[in-house]
Order: sequence, then structure tokens, then C-alpha cells
Amino acid sequence: MADAIIALTPEEVGYLTAANGVPSSKITVVPVGVNLTRFAPQGPALARNGRLRVVTAGRLVTRKGVDTVINAFARLPRAADAELLIAGGPHRAALQTDPTARHLRSLACRHGVEDRVELLGRMPHGSVPELLRSADVFVCAPHYEPFGTAALEAAACGVPVIASAVGGLREHVRDGVTGVLVPPDDPATLSHALHSLLSNPGSRTRLGAAGAENARSYAWPAIADRILATYRAQLGTA
Repeated sequence: MADAIIALTPEEVGYLTAANGVPSSKITVVPVGVNLTRFAPQGPALARNGRLRVVTAGRLVTRKGVDTVINAFARLPRAADAELLIAGGPHRAALQTDPTARHLRSLACRHGVEDRVELLGRMPHGSVPELLRSADVFVCAPHYEPFGTAALEAAACGVPVIASAVGGLREHVRDGVTGVLVPPDDPATLSHALHSLLSNPGSRTRLGAAGAENARSYAWPAIADRILATYRAQLGTA
């Protein structure tokens, strides 16, 4: 019965029309936005320990593919001297008893990389930019992801992004231009992409700069204007 519907991605438009019978003429695509004042290349960053740093962030649920990231990370040669930081899930004090966190730590142990994989737990959103700016590469490897907000925030911080070619991530990451897209649930391909970026500072710099520039088109004021235009069109005041 709605006069207008705002979808976040073209994929969501397909779902609304095919599964729910919504006429496409009623749908306007307006993507998620990013706070470019908070998420920017300049600003404080978490301390480094001399290793290359890979970061992933999100809820610790199966569809987010954190196990895929660990499996891919474990395939990197030891000579890469990299660490993997995982943000998300319960608060750090509760990680010891969280079933998913225990599974991920067990997975890292089975691969022999437990000394280079750290679960950070839930972080205040205001602290996330410092984590992202400290990364050499941000990985977002879900099996399904309608929005892709974390990847967009990482790109806004000037960090090159490797992402699964699913959902909103295909809109935010332009393969070979602002980041790298890989098939979902494919540790071998993800590991190859990781190794390629970690061993090539020039590519990291190029992709990070292009990603930050691309993120400017997702600034919240611009997104708000597009939402407002949808309301005005319905009110006949456009």
C-alpha cells in the first residue's frame, strides 16, 4: 500500500519485486551513507607492533564469514609476518564464554596461527576509525551482505578493501579500482588476494586513495538529500 519504497541496493530491488510483488516504479535506490567527519584517512590510529595488519569487523555470525577470513589468513606464508584483528561480537570480557568466539579461536589454533589472530570483541563505534586507520588491509567476507557499511567505512579511512562479491559490497567496492572483490566462502582466492596486497605497498596506497575518494559520494548529507527528494516527489514539491 506504500506510495514509495526506498531500497538500499539494486539487489534489494530484485527481492522486493520478485518475492513481494512490489512494482519497480515505486522503488527508489538510496544506498547507506558514511560519516566522513568520523571516518577519514586523517586522524589517530591504534598502535602497531611492526607486523602487517589485516582487520575484519562485524557480528560474529556464520553469514559474516569470519571463519573464511581465518582460513584464508592461515594460508599466508609465515614470511608475510601479518596479524589478523577481529572486531565484533560480545564485549571482550565475554569472549571466553561466547560459543562463536571459542569456535574461531579453536579454528585459529588448528591452523597454528593463534599467536597472530586476536579477537577484540565489541568496540564503541567512535573507536572504530582508529582501528580501521591502523590496518594495511580490511577484509569483509560475508556469504550474504545487503548493506556493506563496514567496507564503506574502511574505504573512507583510506584502507584498501577485499570483499565478497555479494549484495551491497558489489556497489561499494569497484574491483581493481577501489578494492578487490572475491567469491564468497572461498579461502584460497581470498588468501591469494590478501597476499597480493600485503606484498605490494603501491597497490595498497592506490586502492586506498581511490576508495576514500569513492566514499565521498556516500557522505550522509548527500544521502539525506536523496531521501528528501523521494519525499518531495511524493508530495509534489520536487
